[in-house]
Amino acid sequence: MHRYQIYLDEHQHALLARVAEARGCSMSDLVREAIENTFRRSRRGAPALRILDRTFGTWGGRVTSGTDYVEKVRDARRWNRRLRALRAKGKGARG
Repeated sequence: MHRYQIYLDEHQHALLARVAEARGCSMSDLVREAIENTFRRSRRGAPALRILDRTFGTWGGRVTSGTDYVEKVRDARRWNRRLRALRAKGKGARG
């Protein structure tokens, strides 16, 4: 094991001290746990990292920008809502 010193502000130190007290462990244990949970990849990997790995590069080769795509989706949703409202209005008039 390697010894490493870090600087914590008052809030960080107080938070670590409270959690360590509540869990009955040392602040060093909490720091090691945080490092493992944040940076180490198990066989399954962290959920966010797995999602990034699976989706990396999926937008490549498209000529539409991400912003343009989102606007098209939003516009389509607006039109679908309008269409549903018109259809609902039409059914109510017939009945």
